[in-house]
Amino acid sequence: MRFLLPWVLGLLAAAEPLVLRCEAGRAGAPLPAALRPSLMLSWADAEAVRLALHPPAAWGALRATVETCLADSRDAEDYRQRLAAAAAGLAGVQAGEAELVVTVARMPAWLSRRRGAGARDPASGFSAREAAPSDDLAGLERLGEDTVRLVGARWGRRPWFEFWNEPDLEGFWSGDAAELARCHAAFARGARRADPQARVGGPGVSCVGSQRTLGQPFLRAWLRALAAERETPAFVSWHNFAPTPGAGWDGAAQVRAWLAEAGLPAGTPQVVSEWNRWAAAGGGRDPAREDAVGAAHLVAALPAIAAAGIRLHTVATLQDFAGWSGDAAFTGDFGLVTKPPLLAKAPFHAWRLAARLEGGQVAVACPPAALRAGVVALAARAGGTLRVLLARCDDRPAAEAGLALRLEPAGMPAGSWSSELVDGGHGDPAAAYRAARQAGIAHGAALAVARAASPALRQGGAELGDVTLGRHAVCLLTVQAGASAAGGGGGAR
Repeated sequence: MRFLLPWVLGLLAAAEPLVLRCEAGRAGAPLPAALRPSLMLSWADAEAVRLALHPPAAWGALRATVETCLADSRDAEDYRQRLAAAAAGLAGVQAGEAELVVTVARMPAWLSRRRGAGARDPASGFSAREAAPSDDLAGLERLGEDTVRLVGARWGRRPWFEFWNEPDLEGFWSGDAAELARCHAAFARGARRADPQARVGGPGVSCVGSQRTLGQPFLRAWLRALAAERETPAFVSWHNFAPTPGAGWDGAAQVRAWLAEAGLPAGTPQVVSEWNRWAAAGGGRDPAREDAVGAAHLVAALPAIAAAGIRLHTVATLQDFAGWSGDAAFTGDFGLVTKPPLLAKAPFHAWRLAARLEGGQVAVACPPAALRAGVVALAARAGGTLRVLLARCDDRPAAEAGLALRLEPAGMPAGSWSSELVDGGHGDPAAAYRAARQAGIAHGAALAVARAASPALRQGGAELGDVTLGRHAVCLLTVQAGASAAGGGGGAR
């Protein structure tokens, strides 16, 4: 019996919820953009954008592109007209304090070194003409001036203009790093004619260490070439697709080292303009990206992004790149929502929960056992409302199926609380659809099951309820202060 006693006591101890302590009475500055959810709106249709942005929420950054305007224009005047019409739509975007990242890629017909369209690369979608450099530097200067003038006038704050996208891959850029730097510098000179403080950066490489020439990362060569052009980028952008939430963000330290090596400011802001979960196999298709695993990945990555010193980020992407495959609604694509007919995914529901963190940031202390189990916590307080965002992303083979957590908000007596949970059984349309199909339910009926899959809502009074997180889960806990505490600790909105 004495040998069984420690085992029994261990089980009892494991059953006790892990306590997260929150300094609710000490709200600080607003959450930085690095800790906020983000959206890549590029190539999404209007219905998907409306779904994402309404009702308004606290997004950190939005990414858009002028690629269609550049690719479809016959000449500079045609581009100005197309861009003015596209930019007019920005005036109606309800995005709060979100920063805007604008991708400028695809060399237009009147500037490209190559006159014929040429073959279209199947991976990038760029024609040979669109991937080619330009020798018309004066024309690029006018392009920069027009782009900044027309887009900047429609956005409440100064946008971040990202010159090019994944130029380390030849399908996107057929020139070398020095030619890209020369074109970037010309565009930036023109941009500053429209706005002396215009923010022009880039180049949006597919990953920090990507190489075309053995031993010479493209980004490193681009920074050296840009310094030789006597051009300082307003920011450096790169992409990070990784199998786990914490992987890849250390690339920011390497970028700082390469900036310093090139004689450029090491503290230049960094923007990760595309990122998401990417499993080691599957050629980019990843069914887990669309369910609770993908949802937990996004939220769990936020603290790592901020810790790396990254200024802005935008998740790739709001809407799937490809349409449905037959009657298969979920194909392992990158979108938070599918192509029409539109279906939200678990990462979309989790990201919308994250976008409701408003007010001043509040410190949350997680016990070591919770950290080992892949738990992260973010909190913010606005007036008498405290919101705590919890995520668990735990891929350990022997991980607990359910982890009980209890919040103790110091300095703010609770009046009531609610929790909204996304996991494999709640708010996971992809998992609901697949389970229905495996059960023999017809496609149309399975779609109805998927559309009905929404986050699980619980509510209570002054005594806070415990939250149980599966191995991959996201939960937003909202606490309303009691009458005596409702007016304090609001922080900045």
